Amino acid sequence: MSIRRIALVSRNYRIAGQDGRWDFSNDLAAINRRCDEEGCDTILYALYSWDVGSRHVRDHDAIFDSLSRVERVILEVGALDSAPGFGGDELVVEAWTRGEREPRAMRQQFGRFDELNPVLGTGFVRALPERRVDDSVVAICGEVNIVKLQRGGGEFYDPYCAMPQLRTLAPIILNPIHDYMTRYEMREKRRFFSLKGHTVISVWNQGKRHAEGRPKYEAALPWTVFHDGRELTEQVTELRHPIHDRPDIRIGLFDLETSH
Repeated sequence: MSIRRIALVSRNYRIAGQDGRWDFSNDLAAINRRCDEEGCDTILYALYSWDVGSRHVRDHDAIFDSLSRVERVILEVGALDSAPGFGGDELVVEAWTRGEREPRAMRQQFGRFDELNPVLGTGFVRALPERRVDDSVVAICGEVNIVKLQRGGGEFYDPYCAMPQLRTLAPIILNPIHDYMTRYEMREKRRFFSLKGHTVISVWNQGKRHAEGRPKYEAALPWTVFHDGRELTEQVTELRHPIHDRPDIRIGLFDLETSH
C-alpha cells in the first residue's frame, strides 16, 4: 500500500499532559481520530512519543479504534520518567499497521557520523530492509548522518553505500526526530536523500533548551519535507488548534499525490 496523505505530529516536550506525563499518550486517541477525519492514511509522531508508564493501553485495537482511513502509525516508546531528559537504549520506535497485530520494532543505531565504524555502518545499511513500512523506510533521528557533507566542496561522502540501498528500498524516507537539529548540514542531508525522485519527511518536538534552561533557537515549523532536491515544507497544511486543551500539539498534513 502507498502513503498518500500523512499527518506530522509535534508538541512542546516541556509541557506535560493532563495526566502529568511528558508524552502524547493522554491525547493519542484524539490525535489519531482527528488525523483520520482529515483523510490521513499515515501518522508520523515526533519521537519521545509514549511513556511506558502511561495508564493508557497501547495495542492494535487501541491505536486503530474507530479509525477508517489510517493504515499506519509510527511512534517511539520508552521510559520517559517525569522530565523531558529522556534518552537511553530503552527507546524503541514502533511502526503499527492495520494489517498486522504487532508493531515493527526499531532502535536508533547511532546519532552522529563520528559514532560510526565499519561494523556498525555496514550492519545498519544491511538491516535497512527491516525498516520498510509499505512504500517507505524509516530513518530514526540522526541516522541520516550515515552520510557526511564534505566541508567546502558541498559533496557527500557515503562510505557505507547507504544511498543505493535506500533508493532501492522505497520512494519515501520517514525521519522522525527527537528535537530540532541546529546544524545547517541536516537540511542539506535531507535534501540529498530526496534526490532522484524520493521524498524525505521529518518531524520533531519543540521546547529544546540549553543546559542552564535558556531556550535554544528552533525553526518556526517542527517539520520539513523534501522531494527530488526541492524543499516542499510550505506545502504542509497545519491544522488550527487540533487538540483544544493542548495548544502545544501541532499537526501538519502533507499530500504526496498532489505535491511535487
